[in-house]
Amino acid sequence: MERLEPVDLQENIRGLGTPFEMTYTLQTAEALQACPVSTGQSLSGVRPLSTLMSNLPGMTYRCRNDQNWTMEAVSEDCYQLTGYSPFELIGNREICYAQLIHPDDREQVWNAIQAAVQENRPFQLVYRIITAVGEEKLVWEQGCGVFSESGELLALEGLIMISIPNRDLDPHLANTLHLFRDKSIDISDRPRAEEEIQLLQTLTQAISTAPDFHTALSVALRQVCEKTGWDFGEAWIPSSDGSVLECSPAWYSSTLELQVERLQLQGLNQPANFQAANWYPNPKLQSELPLSLREFRLQSEMLKFAPGIGLPGRVWLSKQPEWIPDASIQPPPFFMRTQFARDCGLKAGFAVPIISKERVVAILTFFLFESRPKDKRLVELVSAVAAHLGTVMQQKQAEAALRESQRRLASLIDSLPGIVFSCGNDPAWSMTYLSEGCFKLTGYHSEELIGDRAVSYDSITHPEDLPKVLEAIATAITLLKPYVVEYRILTKSGVEKWVWEKGAAVCDSAGKVLGLEGFITDITERKRTEEALQQAEAKYRSIFENAIEGIFQTTPDGQYISANPALARIYGYESPTELMGRLTDIKQQLYVDPNRRAEFTRLLQENDAVSDFESAVSRQDGSIIWISENARAVRDCEGKLLYYEGTVEDITERKRAKEHLRERAFYDILTGLPNRALFMERLSQAVERAKQCQDFQFALLFVDLDGFKKVNDSLGHLVGDKLLVALAQRLLGSVRRLETCVRAEDIVARLGGDEFTLLLEAIDDLSHATSIAERINRELIPPFYLDGHEVFTAASIGIVLSSGYDRPEDLLRDADTALYRAKALGKGRYEVFDQTMHSSAR
Repeated sequence: MERLEPVDLQENIRGLGTPFEMTYTLQTAEALQACPVSTGQSLSGVRPLSTLMSNLPGMTYRCRNDQNWTMEAVSEDCYQLTGYSPFELIGNREICYAQLIHPDDREQVWNAIQAAVQENRPFQLVYRIITAVGEEKLVWEQGCGVFSESGELLALEGLIMISIPNRDLDPHLANTLHLFRDKSIDISDRPRAEEEIQLLQTLTQAISTAPDFHTALSVALRQVCEKTGWDFGEAWIPSSDGSVLECSPAWYSSTLELQVERLQLQGLNQPANFQAANWYPNPKLQSELPLSLREFRLQSEMLKFAPGIGLPGRVWLSKQPEWIPDASIQPPPFFMRTQFARDCGLKAGFAVPIISKERVVAILTFFLFESRPKDKRLVELVSAVAAHLGTVMQQKQAEAALRESQRRLASLIDSLPGIVFSCGNDPAWSMTYLSEGCFKLTGYHSEELIGDRAVSYDSITHPEDLPKVLEAIATAITLLKPYVVEYRILTKSGVEKWVWEKGAAVCDSAGKVLGLEGFITDITERKRTEEALQQAEAKYRSIFENAIEGIFQTTPDGQYISANPALARIYGYESPTELMGRLTDIKQQLYVDPNRRAEFTRLLQENDAVSDFESAVSRQDGSIIWISENARAVRDCEGKLLYYEGTVEDITERKRAKEHLRERAFYDILTGLPNRALFMERLSQAVERAKQCQDFQFALLFVDLDGFKKVNDSLGHLVGDKLLVALAQRLLGSVRRLETCVRAEDIVARLGGDEFTLLLEAIDDLSHATSIAERINRELIPPFYLDGHEVFTAASIGIVLSSGYDRPEDLLRDADTALYRAKALGKGRYEVFDQTMHSSAR
């Protein structure tokens, strides 16, 4: 042990303690008692004591007897005990000694010293202090008052040192070790105090080294019984559900010692560690107990105590020790095993709780083969043991939790899909740790890449990527930030892999970089996927840019999000940028009929898709084109509409071709009027409508030129054709002049030759049809002038109403019948069909 340097004590001083064995404490106490301080003589006047103090394992002091314990002098080693220098303590320059004493102990320290001073006797104390760094220490102090010749108290002088090794110190033990706190120690009582302290030290060391909590219980029971002379000890622990107390396998009996010798003589060897403090009595030894004591033990194993029931239950509920002077005379339920205790001779008993984190984890109970009144100091001593057991419990739990945490961490690290690493701060950033994932990722075992090896991690990094990695690390260290870098490595088998690395610098308190720590994982598949996506994106970007169809994305309210070059060309813009910049309201600016856009969005909202949606749109130059759109609604995962996307095709030429084909199929080439096919289609529709609606009726007019054959024969077919064209115009004019406007449902058609038909839909009565017929004849009265020829003609007209018809052919037949009746009656007139015409025709 390091010795104190001699100090020149011009005043009586107070000393500071260092860790030591309890024998040092006793030796120091004896040395102090041998000094003349008890007579009031100052320590400073004793030359031999100067040498003694320089070798004491503590600090010497001189202080005033005030509430602050104002230091007048302290030895230099006070720093080792308190963390404060003599300069800081003397005169309360930085802190007073009273502030170092634990708040819970200050009043008792003051009272004990004042009592000793008033009786002019030395004092011995055990209490706690709080050091400058917040550490709690248990200290032992011996001192006395220094008085003048007149009996006036001048100061206090003494020695302070650590009471037990600091590693064994815990708050519960510290509280109980205040056995000397409230009174000074009587010399006659000192041997017991020394034995108690020695027992506490022995128990503290034994319990601290116990491998688990139950072993620690067995140690405590055995040591307490052996050192204090109690005959039987057992422990009770809460059940798994915490509802009752159950008997623990840890127990001790003094009578067992007598049985062991006999068993050895019979060839039954005791356990090799029988003398060890963590021994559990085995069933064979338990069977050798006296019958009554064995019954008491068996009874204990069968019992369960609820809170407040029996001795263990009451201690469990109150969390306070309890003493029974004679259990054999206590009735149940105060003591549940009275009869068994009486049978085996057990009388005095007491129990103490073991508390961990405010929860009772066990109850220690002890019994004696004689009655005994309560021994307060014994209870305090065993309570100290129980308190330390609680601390051991916490420590063991913490150690188990730490081991489990370390196991989980190691398991987690080794199961990660990559490498957890650390490396030193050298030019190559040599690896100092690589997790088990190293082999799977690189093909190398961890030890092959750690340290100064022929193969380093840098050497398997792709040469083209290594500068990038080193630059990322250097930049991160400069900016004091983590780094992320992606690069390639070459595995042991020569396979190239992409990896992702994230790391950060590890620095000391001065900011010096000690190394790096981080994580490396395989991203080869991700890189391949990214490359495939890039290729696909390039491919589809090419399709987007070079497609002949317009491709677009628009917001639901009609603004372009994206457009390709083809769409810009279709709408007459130089570029997609120009299109999106100028077309800001698609509905109003693009569609010739804005209602088409409304219909387009309605269909998308209802069906999420629309196909072959045709509309007329205006190009930038004002020209009209026809487009066909295919689009879909794009929604998020919650169904919220995000935008529309689709394609646009210019179908103007197709529309014209289609219309031309329609005209050839359904219109007469010579006159431009609907032909027989279109007329019969419209007539069929009218018939079906009349079937479904009783109020709907229509009329069919069959018109035939009178004398047309003569015109052809005399003037030629060319003039005849012109006559037919002119006649068609007059027929249309007749209808138009009669109506406010040409109705969409009315149709004038040429069936062939000089035969024409008119379909008049939704008429009120027959008069509407006859008015048209009369109008036609009036229109034909003026001559036609054709190629210098004046041609006069008239027309015979047959009329039929829709009532009673199911087939369009029948209507046309009866109109033709009425036509020929008109011709028969003198031509240039009309006749309305009735059923009598069929009879005349027959």
